Amino acid sequence: MTALSINMTADDLKAAILAKFPANATCWSQATDEVRDMSRWAREEIGLDEDAATNFRAIRTPDRWNAVGAESAARFFAQMSARQRLNYLARIEGFLV
Repeated sequence: MTALSINMTADDLKAAILAKFPANATCWSQATDEVRDMSRWAREEIGLDEDAATNFRAIRTPDRWNAVGAESAARFFAQMSARQRLNYLARIEGFLV
């Protein structure tokens, strides 16, 4: 896994999330609320409201849950300043170690 750093790319973050919560998840124990939370916290960190949120209620399979969640967290991460990245990574670090 890539070490968490404010200098990491959005793709690095996506890979770190998918290393812990696999894109080929076959059961819901592999696709948990942490993925949704990481996406939501990234969105909130850059100040976007619910209109920009990923609709996790529409996702019906654990593999899509992880893939879509990791993608949205990475997309929001790419828009963060260094300070926002620092705050965000401190918040999610426990989920990815």
